[in-house]
Amino acid sequence: MNPIRLIHLKDLRYKHEIFLQKPPVVLTVFIYIIGSLMLFAFLYCIFGKMEEVVYAKGQVRPVQNISLVKNIIAGEIVQINYLPGQKIEKGVELVKIDDSIYSARKEALQAYYDEINKKIEGLKNLIKSYHADKNLISKTDSSTYARFRVYVNEKEILTKRYNMVKKLWLEALELPATAIQQAQLRELKYKADMAELDLTTYKNKFINSLLSELDNFLIEKEKIYSQLKDANLSLKNTCIRSPISGYVQEISSLNKGDYINVGQSILNIVPDGTDNYKIEIRVPAKDAGKIMEKMKIKYRFTAFPYHEFGGGTGEVVNIEPDSFVARDGSVYFAVTGTLDKNVLLDKEKKEYFVKPGFEIDARIILREQSILWHFLKTMDLVW
Repeated sequence: MNPIRLIHLKDLRYKHEIFLQKPPVVLTVFIYIIGSLMLFAFLYCIFGKMEEVVYAKGQVRPVQNISLVKNIIAGEIVQINYLPGQKIEKGVELVKIDDSIYSARKEALQAYYDEINKKIEGLKNLIKSYHADKNLISKTDSSTYARFRVYVNEKEILTKRYNMVKKLWLEALELPATAIQQAQLRELKYKADMAELDLTTYKNKFINSLLSELDNFLIEKEKIYSQLKDANLSLKNTCIRSPISGYVQEISSLNKGDYINVGQSILNIVPDGTDNYKIEIRVPAKDAGKIMEKMKIKYRFTAFPYHEFGGGTGEVVNIEPDSFVARDGSVYFAVTGTLDKNVLLDKEKKEYFVKPGFEIDARIILREQSILWHFLKTMDLVW
């Protein structure tokens, strides 16, 4: 039996015994694991997908726009019928303004309007009576009745005068030529013609005066009618009513006895539409170039942690054609998106309702691409 020889590892460098050396099993397993992970990572980069997104801020808004209630006329408040946050119905009286001035103006205009109508009716009756050559006016309208009587009396006087002068002229014509001079005949003829002219002139002047007065009163009637409509509208606007159903959001703190000016904003009415919301997103102008309608959007609510409540989804439904400038000077495009839910659930399945005004972080998905392509694009190796 040959004795055992101990040979140092260095001495095996050029000997065949080194090929008989085997690596540890742990090392082999480790190498396989690393290789598998690298292969998996490579395949994941090739076949895995990631989203190219645009990040933006937004806000939850009701689908129906918030209604701004403004005062249309100036006046003193005599009654306030709302409280901040109160739910109100459409048409409910919110504020009552002192209407004494507007009511007095309306009454004065109405009285004048009625008086003009009465005069117009009287003029029409005078014209009818003129053409009928008889008094068709009721004695209850004393002034118009008396006016036509004056016309009739004056016309009768002029008619009698004309008939008398004409009769004298006709009688003179029957006389022998030696009984009357031609100059006297011409004078009688002239007087008859002048009497007839006076009668015709008076009648024409009377009817023309009636027609002119009627036209003027009709014009005045239209003018007063327009003023009366404005007065009625002003009187109606002393009562400020809710244009829609919803919740009161106070803008101006008002009290009974306060004086409010024309066009003063009083409050907002937030629509009572908890079933449907939209998202108004402010996309920076530098990121808005690729955004198109029907692109998918993912939302995260800042009021609800995403890891506990999750988020929402939607799609782009509208992109404003022009940009806006914010107060801080930044330029953005207004994008409107839908929202798929109005209730969020926590891990205990407790419901929390989405409310108008909630802020959100939006991720607008431009497209899906492979992870490898994304890395290459990040390193500017592809365009």
